[in-house]
Amino acid sequence: MLLEAQGVEIGYGAVTVVKGAQFTLAPGEIGCLLGPSGCGKTTLLRAVAGFEPLRAGRLRIAGEEVSRPGTTLAPERRGVGMVFQEFALFPHLSVADNVGFGLRRRAAAERRRRVTDLLEVVGLPHCADAFPHQLSGGQQQRVALARALAPCPRLLLLDEPFSSLDVALREGLAREVRAILKKEGMTALLVTHDQQEAFATADSIGVMQAGCIEQWGDGPQLYHRPASRFVADFIGQGVLLPGTVLAEEAVETAAGVVNGPLPASYPPGTRVALLVRPDEVIADPQGGVSAQVEACAFRGADYLYTFRLAEGSKLLCTTSSYHHHPLGSTLKLRLNIRHLVVFPQD
Repeated sequence: MLLEAQGVEIGYGAVTVVKGAQFTLAPGEIGCLLGPSGCGKTTLLRAVAGFEPLRAGRLRIAGEEVSRPGTTLAPERRGVGMVFQEFALFPHLSVADNVGFGLRRRAAAERRRRVTDLLEVVGLPHCADAFPHQLSGGQQQRVALARALAPCPRLLLLDEPFSSLDVALREGLAREVRAILKKEGMTALLVTHDQQEAFATADSIGVMQAGCIEQWGDGPQLYHRPASRFVADFIGQGVLLPGTVLAEEAVETAAGVVNGPLPASYPPGTRVALLVRPDEVIADPQGGVSAQVEACAFRGADYLYTFRLAEGSKLLCTTSSYHHHPLGSTLKLRLNIRHLVVFPQD
């Protein structure tokens, strides 16, 4: 493994910020720490960089132990590159000089060749002589990425790299950054609070809450098989529909009986909460349950509807933007759930 975190704990005084963090990244893999503000993701990233000491656990990079309680290898000796939230480009240096800043000890010809190659990789060969203030936010981000890649670090760390950019630019740039990292064969760890950035960039994602990694997996795993209520609520949209276990593969809800293997063993009669995503609710004239349109949000390609069932439960449903249903109207719905995800009812 290129990066290994084992039982990492970080804190300040009486406050523990990161608790028992554990994950690995293989060479060439892009990981992401995803979670709300204050969950400890940036603190964990800083520990990987060497800026925060550990209270417990171990960190290894390329098999070398770089952090343990009482010992922290200096950041400059870890072979780690960093892309900061503010880009931190030198305003008085050209794009080429920014990219080549970490290569000053190399021969001039080698430095020029590496800078030229990287500007080609990030799609900015025509901007070598420009200055940062002459570039767009997206171009500045790519320059910052090229500068971090220039010394060929063992590991690249990215701290909220898209947060200062326009929303419309973020996802497209995230895909570009992923393509660049894959082309370079770079192992990377990204921190973000935006799940769309995480999905667009990362191979593996760790969802964090209150200093703990609640679940580590790829996007489809987190969306379809969340390990906790927090992950189910934080990733994607959906509702937790009250239900009762009828048998090993059947749950009765106000929207009908849903069949399929349960992720855990629940005795018949157990009250549970069934996760229902908007794409699992189908508006169908032959559906088995009636529901009233309570809210509607136009999202361009589709509408997101909130339906209220007769007994008060709610469901979310997406439909084509060509099919509009007015508030207060009643439709027939059916559930089409492939993976049953249930949690014990509070």
